[in-house]
Amino acid sequence: METRWGFRSHSIPIALGSLALLLAGCPDQEEQVAPNSEPVVRIFSPVSGTSIDHGDPLNLTGSCIDPDGAEDLLVAVWSSDLNGEVVSGSPDEAGNITETVTGGLSEGEHVITLTCTDPRGASGSESRGEIFIEANLPPIVVIEEPDSGDSFTTDEVITMQIN
Repeated sequence: METRWGFRSHSIPIALGSLALLLAGCPDQEEQVAPNSEPVVRIFSPVSGTSIDHGDPLNLTGSCIDPDGAEDLLVAVWSSDLNGEVVSGSPDEAGNITETVTGGLSEGEHVITLTCTDPRGASGSESRGEIFIEANLPPIVVIEEPDSGDSFTTDEVITMQIN
């Protein structure tokens, strides 16, 4: 053993492989990330059984609540099983989301889905079925009087019956 400046030096044999294993088992502070919970999603309207004419606006209301906080940072997407994505936006600070679809839905029975995604990628969704978009057909008009082919003079009063 050698003495330098009044201290004794000692050597402790440690295999480099053992040191690497010890260091590899230590958790890195950056790797410890809090779990990311999926947003809780609710649709308030439309309710199942809603029926509107094609081209009329459809009001959509719901909520997106992120258990991890910051509802106004969520992205909310409303979609239809027949038309895909129809409108998107962000909830307010309380998690409420209100949108209106105007003329973008095809005729038929739809399943409407609200999907909310947080900034870290977790998402939640809820669907509502039996939303009917009906054909907006023109009314059928039948003129019952006067009969086809009737003749009138220019000063004669004509009575009509229409159903």
